Amino acid sequence: NNNQSLSISCATTESTIRYTTNGSEPSSVSAIYTGPISVNGYTIFRAKAFKTGWPDSQTSSESYTFQTATPVITPPGGSYNNNQSVSISCATTESTIRYTTNGSEPSSGSTTYSGPINVTGSTILKAKAFKTGWIDSQMATGNFTFTVLTPTLSPASGTYSSNQTITMNCATGGSTIRYTSDG
Repeated sequence: NNNQSLSISCATTESTIRYTTNGSEPSSVSAIYTGPISVNGYTIFRAKAFKTGWPDSQTSSESYTFQTATPVITPPGGSYNNNQSVSISCATTESTIRYTTNGSEPSSGSTTYSGPINVTGSTILKAKAFKTGWIDSQMATGNFTFTVLTPTLSPASGTYSSNQTITMNCATGGSTIRYTSDG
């Protein structure tokens, strides 16, 4: 899932290696191999060695496919008690991350990720990475659910010798506390 550097060698001294990158048979006019070749997309390499006065070598053939790395969702899906700022990253350089928040599979037409996503309610976030000439990534999924934390009461329950003012607090931001006083 990253660019590769291809090297070609031949044990016959003073031979010239010629190659093609489109799957065609190398000939005496094909590109001459002079050093490592960067491979960054689907490619069929074929190479053949030539030496004056000798029969041409057999053809070597290798094909390379690249699949974009699976995106990483941070924080991962799970149960939370406050809104989450969710980031998506991909280890494949120059890839485009696309995502959905309705549980559907992302496509090349889905929303492009450009910065943290504010997740404020139960959400199924799905992301895929795309790169021209590469196989689309596997899908990453983050299933976010939210639970309001249990309110705290102060002072704690007990027996008191005077009237008490009870304070209620909930650590879940934006929550509303409702109460009864008759048990």
